[in-house]
Amino acid sequence: MAYYIYMTRIKTKFVRYLLTVFGILFIATIIALFWTNNTGAPGQNESQQNSQPAAIEEVEVVEPLEPVVDLQPTVDTWTSEQSGVASVVIYDLTAEEEVASHNPDKIYFGASIYKLYVAYIGYQKIADGTYSQAEPYYGDLTRGDCLDEMIRTSHSPCAEKMRLELGIDWLDKTLQDYGIQHSAMGDISTSASDVSRILRRLYERRDLTNEHADAMLASLKDQIYQDALKAGFSESTVHNKVGFRGLVEYHDVAVVEFQSGQAYVMSVLSENIGAQNIADLATRVETAVLDAIE
Repeated sequence: MAYYIYMTRIKTKFVRYLLTVFGILFIATIIALFWTNNTGAPGQNESQQNSQPAAIEEVEVVEPLEPVVDLQPTVDTWTSEQSGVASVVIYDLTAEEEVASHNPDKIYFGASIYKLYVAYIGYQKIADGTYSQAEPYYGDLTRGDCLDEMIRTSHSPCAEKMRLELGIDWLDKTLQDYGIQHSAMGDISTSASDVSRILRRLYERRDLTNEHADAMLASLKDQIYQDALKAGFSESTVHNKVGFRGLVEYHDVAVVEFQSGQAYVMSVLSENIGAQNIADLATRVETAVLDAIE
C-alpha cells in the first residue's frame, strides 16, 4: 500500500513537470513569433527584411557657382576720373543681380538707343502675326531687313517709320508695363537703368520667341560701331547698340558673354566722355571679372 501511494506521488510530480515544460515552450514560441513579425528573423530573405523601408537622410547637392563679382569699386574709380557725366548699370545675368550702378535713373537724350525699344517691340508684332517679316517695308528692304538694319547699321528711316507705325503713346505704355519708367519715345529720352531692363528681357527671352530673340542678338553682335564697349572687351562676345550725337552724347549698351559662361548686361550713357573712355571702362570690367574667376 505504501509503495502504491509512493508511485502515485511520483507520477503526479512527473505530470506536473511535463506540464511546466510544455507551458514554457508554448510561451517561448509565442514570443519568437511576435519578434519575427516585427523585426525580421535572421533566416528571412532580403525582400522580406526590407518590407518596411528605412528612412534615408536626404543630402542636398549644391552645384558650384561662379563667384559674383562686385564691380562697384571698378565703376566708382572710373566715374571719379571722368570730366563729363556718366550713368552706368552692370547686371550679372548669371547671378541675376545688379553688381554696379552709378546715376542709373538719370535721363539722357537717347539718340539711336531708342531703336532698341522699337526693334524689340517690332519683333513681337511679327511673332504674334500682326505683321509679316517678309513684306516689303522701306525701299528695297523687307520688314525683317529693317529690323536688322536699325540695329546693325542704325538705319534711321526704318526705325522712324516703325516708331510712328507702332504709335508713340502705345510704345510708351508698353515700355512702362515692362518697368521702363524713365524713357519716352516722343522726345527720344532714356536712362541706363531702362536700357538695362530691355536687354535683360531680350537675353532672358521674356517677350520674344527664341527665333526672334536670336535674330535681334545677332544684329547686335554684328553692329558696325565698335569703338567703345566692343573695343574694350577684347576676350568676350559683345552684343551692343551705340547711340551718339556728335561729341555731346555717347551711349553704348550691351549683353556681354564671357568664355567662362558668365554674362552681363552693361549700360553706359554719357555726356562729354566719348568712346575711348567707355572702352577703358569695359577693359577694367573685363579684367576684374577674369581676375575673380581664375
